Amino acid sequence: NSTSWVNVTTVVKNIGLGTAGASTTRTTDLTSVNHATSSLAPGSTQSFNRNYLCSSAHNFTAVADYFNVVSETDEGNNQASTYIDCIV
Repeated sequence: NSTSWVNVTTVVKNIGLGTAGASTTRTTDLTSVNHATSSLAPGSTQSFNRNYLCSSAHNFTAVADYFNVVSETDEGNNQASTYIDCIV
């Protein structure tokens, strides 16, 4: 059973006109991890790095404001996914 290391950087950006309060960003690969996300001024970003052993192809998903605590004008733009096919 072969594995390879994967390094993924997730960037959360406030694209709104007002400050977004603190929240939680969840990243999911073969497991899920919650990341404390600071309050973000308009246009500001916060990055999270994940390094993990990849043993099978999977989707990597990031969800900003995972617990839906920030009031937003567009609640539909908080998630992104990409397919990762491990090359071992």
